Amino acid sequence: MAGNNSADNVFFLSLGNADIVENVQVGIPSEPDEFIERAILAGHPRSLDQYSDPKIEDMLHANFVGAPADLAKSRFNFFNKYLKRANELAEAESELRKSMPEHVRAPVGGKRLLLLKEILSDLIYPDVGLVDEIAEGFKLRGWMSKSHVF
Repeated sequence: MAGNNSADNVFFLSLGNADIVENVQVGIPSEPDEFIERAILAGHPRSLDQYSDPKIEDMLHANFVGAPADLAKSRFNFFNKYLKRANELAEAESELRKSMPEHVRAPVGGKRLLLLKEILSDLIYPDVGLVDEIAEGFKLRGWMSKSHVF
């Protein structure tokens, strides 16, 4: 049974006969005036567009402002380059698949991970370890590695 105990403002959940329970509180208790002050300092989410990545700005401009022919040429060049690289990396991709644990190979083995790694590197994507983590299988427990994206 779940509910909210209004007396002390604590959410509770019945876990049946569980012997181990972890109590977690989320939030920053504050008076209404303090909350309003912090909200004003944080700003409205709409004003956060000043923090957008310049590459996102370039993509938006290319898709919505730039000449359609330029966008088409850019996409053609991108795909042409990486289709060629996919063929060049085929043998290395096969070797990578052989090195993957079976529980990873089943869902991911058909993906071109080395090609993805090269594309991300060429795009200067900040999470350089992403493809290695995919190939090893994401850990379900323990500390997650920092992505440098979020």
